Amino acid sequence: MFATKRTVWPALAGVLALLPLLGGAAGVATNSICWTDQRQTIDGFGISEAFHQARHLMNWPEGDRARLLKLLFSTKEGVGVSIVRNIIGDGGAWGNDFEGPTPTIEPSEGRWSWTGDEDQIWLMRQARKQGCVRFISTVWSPPAWMKTTGAVAGGGCLGSDKYAAFADYLSHYVREYKMRFGLNIYAVSLQNEPDLETNYSSCRWTGEQFRDFIKADLKPAFERDHVSAKVMVGEQSTFGEKCVEASLNDAEAARRVDIVATHAYDRQARALPFARSKGKQIWMTEVSYFEKNDPSIADGLKWAKLMHDHLTVTEVNAWCYRWGAGYQPDGESLITLDLKTRACDTTKRLYTLGNFSRFVRPGFVRIGAAANPAPDVFVSAYKDAATGSFALVAINTGPAERALTLAFDGFKARSVTPYRTSASEDLKALPQLRTSGGSLATWLAPSSVTTFVGQGKAAATKAGG
Repeated sequence: MFATKRTVWPALAGVLALLPLLGGAAGVATNSICWTDQRQTIDGFGISEAFHQARHLMNWPEGDRARLLKLLFSTKEGVGVSIVRNIIGDGGAWGNDFEGPTPTIEPSEGRWSWTGDEDQIWLMRQARKQGCVRFISTVWSPPAWMKTTGAVAGGGCLGSDKYAAFADYLSHYVREYKMRFGLNIYAVSLQNEPDLETNYSSCRWTGEQFRDFIKADLKPAFERDHVSAKVMVGEQSTFGEKCVEASLNDAEAARRVDIVATHAYDRQARALPFARSKGKQIWMTEVSYFEKNDPSIADGLKWAKLMHDHLTVTEVNAWCYRWGAGYQPDGESLITLDLKTRACDTTKRLYTLGNFSRFVRPGFVRIGAAANPAPDVFVSAYKDAATGSFALVAINTGPAERALTLAFDGFKARSVTPYRTSASEDLKALPQLRTSGGSLATWLAPSSVTTFVGQGKAAATKAGG
């Protein structure tokens, strides 16, 4: 019986009647989707093309380049990435033409340069054409002349006498990218992985140093220059908020911390209670792996489950993978580029990310749903209150089909359209499904991610109720 491919069943009664014939051990996963149970607002899903990855895309053959850009950013022909994460150039001397630093906008104190970042500027403009308008920029290191070591690579710290200069540097970056290039920088991150010293661009910060810099230098400089870009603090290599706590404990510094960011190289998903208690956005801004690339659906499911956990357990507002398209043959990228043959290969993690990023757009709000209604089944739900659009992302990590009933609580929807990623499908649009009696009865294919997209209407409330 399981060899027969099924997509949906018209009503729950039919599913229940067939379960004895199918063995029925798995049962029916039932999930109530509550329209009025509003959780976090979604800011988007992102990628980076720093360290010359954007240059590889910019120099790609024109026809294939257009296809790659649509695959990354289009909500009709691709995965609809909505955030681009850039590096604020530091002028480091490490690296090579394949992977290396970006020139700094301030090579020496008071001397400004606005060339050298053409690839990232090009990428932001190309992404904007596809509807991606949220650009964030991270410092991997201040320029060498600002640091205690006099070098970009190898760690070191921002010199205590350069705090004001660094604040001015960040202010100039935001203002000049708007004036010169027409690009609005949504947020600036003060430091990538402040807990690490690396042989590439890096810089150490303590939580107390962040606090003092924000309060005494950054906040006054941004107020003076009318810089409205959000300030992102954290981005430590393992999941957590420790390096932001000192800033959030200080009332004045906390007012200028808008986003608490973290990386997830330990693949953990836990609550960040301090950031949440202070009303801060939480972003997971980088994760990948450095072992041999696995393009399979098994790998795609691992990443879908991690996204699900970060969205439902941590309640992140945004989620970003390391590289969108990159030349490395490991798991750092969603799309692997062969710089010699000009061939490119996609991965299933690209498409399982797309089950979220294409349909859960910036401004959507996560709404109530049982996160794990049955073994191997994971569900999260999102809505756009302004338009009534909604997206329900259902993951089946198991080897067998699973019956799933989605009960609509507090809203009505006549139909949904499923989009499925599996071993043989990449965000494939399936036939539209009609709801019945305020619910949807369907099947989840083995080892798959399915996003159900529809138009909802809030149910009328009873007078006095």
